[in-house]
Amino acid sequence: MNNMIVRVLPTENVKLSELCYEIYQQTYTHLWHDEGIWYMDTCYNPKQLMYELSDPNSEFYFYIINSKPIGYLKINLSASGNADDFEIERIYLDQAHSGQGIGSILINFAIEKAMVLGKKKIYLKVMDSSTKPIKFYEKMGFEVIHSKLLNFITMKEEYRKINTMIKYI
Repeated sequence: MNNMIVRVLPTENVKLSELCYEIYQQTYTHLWHDEGIWYMDTCYNPKQLMYELSDPNSEFYFYIINSKPIGYLKINLSASGNADDFEIERIYLDQAHSGQGIGSILINFAIEKAMVLGKKKIYLKVMDSSTKPIKFYEKMGFEVIHSKLLNFITMKEEYRKINTMIKYI
């Protein structure tokens, strides 16, 4: 098996968009009255992703198995306007590859990147209802420091709570 992490190029925005839709539909449609259509169309359309891929503060990476992307990571090289902070904005994996240690590989990749850049803190956000990912992030050294309610109209009210987690490095 040929596994690798590769940087997503701006010219791969359509490929990234297709992967985003595929993975989001597997995992998060239960959060929404419209099964996440508004959110996916807003956040994962090729034009929006081209904008994000062109942002010098952001980097995307595909996780590839046998030449096929099965997940991706998005990091922000600074967070909340602080040059000492780093953010893991998204880690998405195809559900068929869940439980294989790929999440740990991607988290460790991001942590190493933050350390090389001399960052002091790594932030990430996770839905409060995502108990399994929260436990995983805690195992990786993150702790919840803040919670807030999202105000997306199409999101079901019982799922609007999102946690901010931090890891000091």
